[in-house]
Amino acid sequence: MTKNDLEEIEDRCNEASPGPWLHGNGVWFSDSMKHAINIDNVPNTEFIAHARQDIPDLIAEIRRLQAKEIELRDMLARMSRF
Repeated sequence: MTKNDLEEIEDRCNEASPGPWLHGNGVWFSDSMKHAINIDNVPNTEFIAHARQDIPDLIAEIRRLQAKEIELRDMLARMSRF
């Protein structure tokens, strides 16, 4: 994931209505604002439209970084034996 990819995801998140978002009776609500979320609002629709790809991309990046951390810890452990 590039720096630009991460910045685009962050921008979409920051521009959408604050959360957490709750769903009830067919309506999305923002818990912090206690009112219905306008899903016709462009930032909200952009956030929703990209979520299906953004979330898997973020999960993949977290897993990549976790694997890298394990690799680096193992390397440090081997080096500390000398």
